[in-house]
Amino acid sequence: MERGLLYFMYGNLQMGALTTQHLIKICPDENLRASLLKDLHAIEKFQNAILALKDSDEQLKPVNNIVEKNTQIGIDMKTVFSKDTDKLCEMLVSGYEKGIQSLNENMAKHKNESDEAIQLAEGYLNFMKECRAKYKGF
Repeated sequence: MERGLLYFMYGNLQMGALTTQHLIKICPDENLRASLLKDLHAIEKFQNAILALKDSDEQLKPVNNIVEKNTQIGIDMKTVFSKDTDKLCEMLVSGYEKGIQSLNENMAKHKNESDEAIQLAEGYLNFMKECRAKYKGF
């Protein structure tokens, strides 16, 4: 079965949700934590939109438990000495840049997707760009 844009987008969203949830747990800055919570709600809306849009037999990319734990450990290692806002925002910017690059690549590979899938991908791409800009200036 051909894996389409929704498959890859869902995997990207899952990593974003897992990372955001973990950062919320460790973040000492109330303003940043509030912003992360808003982002998490937006990510969940995108995930729900994909679930509503996908075909019943279409599979979505699962996040491997090892990848999930490695992500959490990576965040913990980068923040072991400092969980200051600048450091966390720097990590967020980097994560959004990777997500933007991945989604751009997958959108280029899957140009023949439904209009709804393309619109959803473009909306998610804009969301990630906005978040990247927000955390660059946080």
